[in-house]
Amino acid sequence: MTDLLLIFPPQWSPFQPPLAPPSLSAWLKREGFDVSSQDVNILFFEWLLSDECAEILIDRARKLPLRQSQKDGYEAVLKNAGDFRRDIFSLRDFKKSKISLNHEDLIKKYYIATKALEVYLEVISKISDAFALYPYDFRLKGGNLNFNTLEQMLLNPPEVFSIYAEQIIEKNIMPANPKIIGLSCLGQEQLYFVLLFGQLLKSRSDIPIIVGGTFLTRIFEQGSLKSSWFSKYFDIIVINEGEKPCQEILSNLRDGFALTKEVSGIIFLEDNTIVSSPPGRALNPAEIPIPDFDDMPLDRYFSIATTLPLLASRGCYWGKCEFCRHGMVYGDNNFKVYEINKVLDAVNHLSQKYNISQFSFRDEAMPPSIIRQLGEVFPPHVETGWTFSGDVRFDKSFTMDDFTNLYKIGFRSLQVGLESGSEHVLKLMKKGDDNYRKETMIRNLATATESGIWIHCFLFFGFPGETDEDAMQTYEFVLHHANTIGNFGCGTFILEHNSPIFRHLNDFGVRIMNQSDNTRMNVFYEHEVSNGISIKRALEWMEMLVAASNKIPKFHAVSWIPREQYICILSRTEPHQLIEEGQSIRTFKNLPRNASLSEIASLISHPREKNTVMLINRINHRILNLKGKSAELIRLFYGNDFELLKMHEYCPNCIDWL
Repeated sequence: MTDLLLIFPPQWSPFQPPLAPPSLSAWLKREGFDVSSQDVNILFFEWLLSDECAEILIDRARKLPLRQSQKDGYEAVLKNAGDFRRDIFSLRDFKKSKISLNHEDLIKKYYIATKALEVYLEVISKISDAFALYPYDFRLKGGNLNFNTLEQMLLNPPEVFSIYAEQIIEKNIMPANPKIIGLSCLGQEQLYFVLLFGQLLKSRSDIPIIVGGTFLTRIFEQGSLKSSWFSKYFDIIVINEGEKPCQEILSNLRDGFALTKEVSGIIFLEDNTIVSSPPGRALNPAEIPIPDFDDMPLDRYFSIATTLPLLASRGCYWGKCEFCRHGMVYGDNNFKVYEINKVLDAVNHLSQKYNISQFSFRDEAMPPSIIRQLGEVFPPHVETGWTFSGDVRFDKSFTMDDFTNLYKIGFRSLQVGLESGSEHVLKLMKKGDDNYRKETMIRNLATATESGIWIHCFLFFGFPGETDEDAMQTYEFVLHHANTIGNFGCGTFILEHNSPIFRHLNDFGVRIMNQSDNTRMNVFYEHEVSNGISIKRALEWMEMLVAASNKIPKFHAVSWIPREQYICILSRTEPHQLIEEGQSIRTFKNLPRNASLSEIASLISHPREKNTVMLINRINHRILNLKGKSAELIRLFYGNDFELLKMHEYCPNCIDWL
């Protein structure tokens, strides 16, 4: 029997393996326990793209109260699930081929796969009245944090979810014969699936279920956690780092004690009351083993090369941002760094064991000291072939040499929390007065870009106290520095329970709304501000910035790329080549001109109209019904693998159709 089976459920990114199960698995194996892991999130995406799932979705689409032409369109997409699979799986299949691609073919391959995944998930979402799916998101249409919606969806799960979960349990989970099952719940996107798996498992066995991650802990802290969820969906929640609590739970199991006996940092039900035990000490990086990815299906992620996540530090070295609770899993004020040679040993070990050359540092923010040590200690990229990405903060101490050294060892992309272009707002956020002055941010962006490193900036509108003038400064900062900002992600402020700002809302003039609403878990609060722009106005600023950025060729050229895929692309092409090829696609009707028609479209007979064919564009969901000479021409282009540019030369209007 397996002592512990770790399950990483949907919905999460399908582009890289998770870090949490491999890290926990390595710790527990070292302590002598039999542990295995399964990433059933990537299996979820494979299931959605399967012919079996497509047939279920087709049946549903046929029953929708829609115009017949809409039903025909949805059915046409789903009947060509195999073509969408080919588009998306072509990235991972490339890993096995050992073929070298030029940058035009590389970017074409990524563009087609990315857009095909978006289109396919969009169709699934449109024919569902209960949920919406995206590559990075999952939403119940009644609200992910609404008790009524959640419980109704658990009583009557969508068929595509229930069949998937039942198959995973029968084929993957139960055959492992686990003594305990662990489920990860890192965010609200995974909550429904954690509860669904818990419910189904509880209905057929008495195997104890532990839930790790931070999300259920947040619900507990807020006071919304239901006692009825214990035993129904799970038994124990781990509050912070899972290594020691899980070790103690497994030791109790081995020794015949109650699972919760003297276990630190857990939440459980005792005498029908939810209780929590005091947290244990934070882990020291020196005692933490290298993550064990043996059970991760490294060849199945939707990328041209596998990127392994790892850490060089635990927690956030700044730890003062008013809006942020990202590092809560490590406990408050528990920032610690790994010894640099230990980090190098980990990269060496993982590279050799799994034949991997790409790595993503998942630190909350890599401190300048680590940045410099990496550049000094790690061997150059030309010797190892290693490439890296990571998260940083702006810092006045960064020099050109720092970024040049990072580039030399293989860093090709960095992510940074710009947050705002207004120093007034950055001061309110407590981002750090000295390091978050405009001149520092501009200098860091310029030197990183000059070194060859791509910079992705995170920012948002609507922090309490932000004015329209402040928002305009952010808007202008991003647009005026398009030459040094590689790309950006933009959102609006979210008030999270127990974030630093939450503890002194009056200082910001924030009022929480709908506090008496007991139908939802208030992990994130609806609120209004007495000073500054409203959330509605913040959303308008976000939309204005996105619209304006799409008029800047550089931003528009790369806006389609999933954040986690930059390291894969930039490991194989230069930033200017990426921008140039992206612009080429955007100026050619958002089509890759070097693709053949069959690479982006499917051609089938119309199900109801004689002598009519349907051309399904898999990268924009445009569907054409063609007959007569138009149909003959498209058949000619399709059957002879004409590239789109050549089609345009023969028939300019054809490209307009597409």
